Amino acid sequence: MSKAKRFLRKFFNTSVSVNKHFYEDWKNLDDEYDYVICEDCTVDSAIIKFLRRKFSKAELIYWFRNSLGAIDYVAAKERNLCIARNYDRVLSFDKNDCEKYGFNYIENCYSIDKTIQNPSIDFDMIFLGTDKSRYDLLMSIIKRTEELNWNNFIRIYSHTRKKTKYITNSFMDYREYLEVLVRSRVVLDVVDESYQNGYSLRVFEALFYKKKLITNHQMIKKEPFYNSNNIFIFNANDINSLGDLDEFLDKPYKDIPQRLLQPYNFEDWIRRI
Repeated sequence: MSKAKRFLRKFFNTSVSVNKHFYEDWKNLDDEYDYVICEDCTVDSAIIKFLRRKFSKAELIYWFRNSLGAIDYVAAKERNLCIARNYDRVLSFDKNDCEKYGFNYIENCYSIDKTIQNPSIDFDMIFLGTDKSRYDLLMSIIKRTEELNWNNFIRIYSHTRKKTKYITNSFMDYREYLEVLVRSRVVLDVVDESYQNGYSLRVFEALFYKKKLITNHQMIKKEPFYNSNNIFIFNANDINSLGDLDEFLDKPYKDIPQRLLQPYNFEDWIRRI
């Protein structure tokens, strides 16, 4: 693998903040790289200044792997856009954002952690995510599954709601989350289709770790990897469309041909950059 590609892999999991650890980790690298890519959580002007100095020959790329419509506060959205304009190229997984802001489209991608083991199944459904505008819908789904005696792992992050069994104001380490995910049968994915036109990481977590998926993202039915045994699609405006979830849970999982997942593999994604 070339230096450029090794650099991108390393930067993929970098810290979102500019701190002592960030600079100590990067200052000893040489500057002979072709590309540097930052995820959209890297909203700090100091980072772009550091990267310009350190990697003056590299093309700096900003990657939106989240929809701008998901940002509740106008100031935060403008800050993201302002930071992005300082990069040489801006990519986004969301076709609507690409059309609206002139970004370059690229699908989301995923890289499976092969060190994560699956010793047992302890949960029926897992959801980890922020409150956003989906709290009421999430709670309706949770209530429906609990009426079926499902054992769920639910963590909804909110800095405004009171802490409860499901609401937390603490972030969970991603590896810790994955260790729970592999012990779960189903991944729950709830999106706001009024603005999001691209697949969240939850879709790829389900695909790559061979978990079932419950989602309201209607366009997924058109994908080559769609299989009704593996993916349950409901209408966010009609909770009754959840139907018989127990029947869905009991259906055998159908393995997806690797060739259908290849376009979303991190290595393939890097080559398309």
